Amino acid sequence: MIPLPAIPSSVRLIVRLALATVGLLWLTGGLAAIGGGLPSKHWDAIVDLRAARAFMDGYTPFSEEGLVRANLLELGPAGLGHPPTTAFWFLPLARNTEVVSSAILTFVVLLLLSLQVTQMVRLKQLPGSLLTSWLIIAYVVSCSFMRYHMNVGQISAVIGFWFFLAWAAARRGHDLEAGLALGAACTMKLFPGMVVAMFLLQRRWRVVLGAAVAYLGIAAIMTSQYGLASWPVFLAQQSKIADLCMGSIQNQSIHGVVAHIFSPICRPIGPVLSGPTFVSSVISLALFGFCAWLVWRSRARRDAFDLQFWLFVVLSCVCSQWTWEHYSVIYVGPLLILACHLLDRWRSGNWRNWSTAVTTTGIVAIVCSWQVDHMTKEGVQARYFNGDTTVHAKLHLLHVLNFAPGFLLLALMMAALWAEGTRLARPVTGPAAPGAAASS
Repeated sequence: MIPLPAIPSSVRLIVRLALATVGLLWLTGGLAAIGGGLPSKHWDAIVDLRAARAFMDGYTPFSEEGLVRANLLELGPAGLGHPPTTAFWFLPLARNTEVVSSAILTFVVLLLLSLQVTQMVRLKQLPGSLLTSWLIIAYVVSCSFMRYHMNVGQISAVIGFWFFLAWAAARRGHDLEAGLALGAACTMKLFPGMVVAMFLLQRRWRVVLGAAVAYLGIAAIMTSQYGLASWPVFLAQQSKIADLCMGSIQNQSIHGVVAHIFSPICRPIGPVLSGPTFVSSVISLALFGFCAWLVWRSRARRDAFDLQFWLFVVLSCVCSQWTWEHYSVIYVGPLLILACHLLDRWRSGNWRNWSTAVTTTGIVAIVCSWQVDHMTKEGVQARYFNGDTTVHAKLHLLHVLNFAPGFLLLALMMAALWAEGTRLARPVTGPAAPGAAASS
């Protein structure tokens, strides 16, 4: 590698100040847009907040009478579509007003996102850690999906933080702690269970045990008040929610994409069909099997654990029943790992090949796609349904731009892990080898 000329300290200072200013502009603009939505109803958070209040008041919202008493029917025809365990995390907010609770949730989300990014940058030893963290956090906050995340009161960033804690623990061999973090994530939404399945295939039993303990413990607490009947009620409700969500233009998952092949987005949403669901389920199982094989194939390379873990994080999102735009905040972790993988190849001198160029281009494309406002495609779809056929092609283009980044990230992660599996295992230096302490 040809050594680069030394850069004067004054020039480096000017560059740092310029980048810090760019970050400040991103952050200010993003926070201003998020703050504009705080007085509105945060629909997703309010569902769980009212369910938590029902718990505190001694009744179950998983009944017709409970739905009415908790004022959940006014939030949509689906009623309470979240599992009983999700409300556990809103118990500390139950006695606050909805506006105050929304503000607290916004603060917690920003705090956890900042902690995750700064710690990942530090653990991966990226250059200029403080400035790098600042730019990443500021850019993510400026993105459309983050504004959407905040203004509907979502918890995807919290799930992403649980993923980070599980990764940080597991790569040091602290399997029980990793499992507890994954179990906590599963109580919020069920799709993180696919990452637990990866550890099950690796026979890291303490991870699985920790996940089971965390999940069953929180489930027992909530079931003690809601009753065992809350679970079949929740499961029965999913078919109604699927009819509303599976075919939505916002759905970025495999199930959504396959559903749109059979029933294009230029047609009104209909009920879930068994044929597309079967096809998408087979594709999801095939992808899970292939990713599991990639993990097994790269098992000799202990330093491949980072790619293995975050590959399954992306897979869990892509294979979920529905994946909304705010799930993109979960992709911050795997994108960082993929960027660090490229940096390692650069440092080792193994960067002059087509795969590096493709991966770099893919990362840039994904990051740039986050600036596309998700409301644009919904507005274009409404115009088309109102008779404006001139926007037909634009509608389908925006639809592709909506789901393509997740699939592209999954493909890039699979390609990177494939490449790792083709190389001979080499010793890992340092006090703690990633993923070294697998339980048996």
